[in-house]
Amino acid sequence: MTARKDLTRALLPSSPSSTNIDGKPKVMLDVMKQQLGNFSRHINLKAVFAPSTIAAIVGFAIGTVTPMRKLLIGTTAPLRVIQDSVSLVGDAAIPIVTLIVGGNLIRGLKGSGISLPVVFGIVLVRYFAVPPAINTVIWCW
Repeated sequence: MTARKDLTRALLPSSPSSTNIDGKPKVMLDVMKQQLGNFSRHINLKAVFAPSTIAAIVGFAIGTVTPMRKLLIGTTAPLRVIQDSVSLVGDAAIPIVTLIVGGNLIRGLKGSGISLPVVFGIVLVRYFAVPPAINTVIWCW
């Protein structure tokens, strides 16, 4: 009689985390859904998927997928007008950001709560440290 009980015993012990409320075994998809739900409650998805992040993901996808790249980029690309339009907007980005920073600082240093060393630090980094760093990355790539 003991030999029959040994044959019906589970080979692996069941843990409480491997079964759901009904006592049925959890499916891997259900576990993944639960983990994704827990993860999404702890992070701010609006901050993660900001417009700039989405644009970087789309640009990376267009640059790495060869058929998409051939459609959009190049002098013979059928949809090159999109690339030309994006290039025009990108060329205007630096002057626009400079105007926005100037508009934010128009209230003056005392009204904005920004100290003078912070302003000088931003100017030094933005105009003297970033361009050589970008050139280094471009030339070393």
